[in-house]
Amino acid sequence: FREIFIDTDDRDDDAPMEWFFNGLAKVGAAAVPINMIILGTTLSKGADLSKMPLCPSLMVVFGKMVVMPLIGVATALGLRAMHYRIDDKVGASFYLVVMIVTCTPTANTCMVMAELAGQNKEAMGSAIFMQYLFAPVLLTASVTIFVALASQW
Repeated sequence: FREIFIDTDDRDDDAPMEWFFNGLAKVGAAAVPINMIILGTTLSKGADLSKMPLCPSLMVVFGKMVVMPLIGVATALGLRAMHYRIDDKVGASFYLVVMIVTCTPTANTCMVMAELAGQNKEAMGSAIFMQYLFAPVLLTASVTIFVALASQW
């Protein structure tokens, strides 16, 4: 089935449906830059504190950028305590990834989901803006701690 979309023999792009696969690959390659453009337009509007007041915005930042990384560290420590089998060659990288995925700000896909669900997209945009406002300090601190911990394992 794969040979219909990808030339697996001599790699000279002569599979019958390779044009379709190449088109999908181009769309996939464009997804990240398009997502960054959407994020930029969301952040350029700033935080609309009338849609989401400052205190709840700061609590979202605290939950997502402080509490979640602590949960990531606890998860990594729990996996290590359970002696979860990880090859020594990738062990530190595995635990680093387990922790890293918990410290990033909310993606703008959440705003798209809020809009599609008929929810308040301006409030979600404000929450995302506040997370990115604090990200240089909190993200740097989290990643520094994570790398220090993972390098010891």
